[in-house]
Amino acid sequence: MSIIQSLRGGDQRTLGRANAVTRRVRRDPQLLAELFRAMFDGDPVIRMRASDCVEKIVRARRELSLPFKKLILKNLAHFDEQPEMKMHLALLLGYLELSRGEAVKVSEVLFHWLRNEVNKFIQVNCLTGLCEISLRHPWLRQEVMATIVEFMIKGSAALKARGRILLKKLSKADEVE
Repeated sequence: MSIIQSLRGGDQRTLGRANAVTRRVRRDPQLLAELFRAMFDGDPVIRMRASDCVEKIVRARRELSLPFKKLILKNLAHFDEQPEMKMHLALLLGYLELSRGEAVKVSEVLFHWLRNEVNKFIQVNCLTGLCEISLRHPWLRQEVMATIVEFMIKGSAALKARGRILLKKLSKADEVE
């Protein structure tokens, strides 16, 4: 069964067989190209589940994203169309090895999603992605820390809890540098 066939069916509130696909691709990373292509499928359920799988795989093995980085960055506007994808993409973008120019572009997208999405999961993941980027790009760190504090003040319990974790992580990074 193809990756796309495995991800098909149901609705966007369910993962279907996404966890089985994730395990399959972890065992055979050659299938990652098919999984990345599934992120652009015409079916929003397949796109959402593919982005979930890709995020989980790349979180554990960031180097696997290298051949697909240009594809992701070139299509950031495409991902803007589906909130369910943003939730996973916000984390995935934080895992990418980015040049300074790419980090500027990606952080602008994440700040935009953060400020324009009402979904708390997307907001939490945008803050997490921005934190990850700022760990590798210290010039961004103060803005990210200020934004985390801003969202902790006005945000949900989930934003406050994640904000505390992220601020601690960034403070430790500042101590090391």
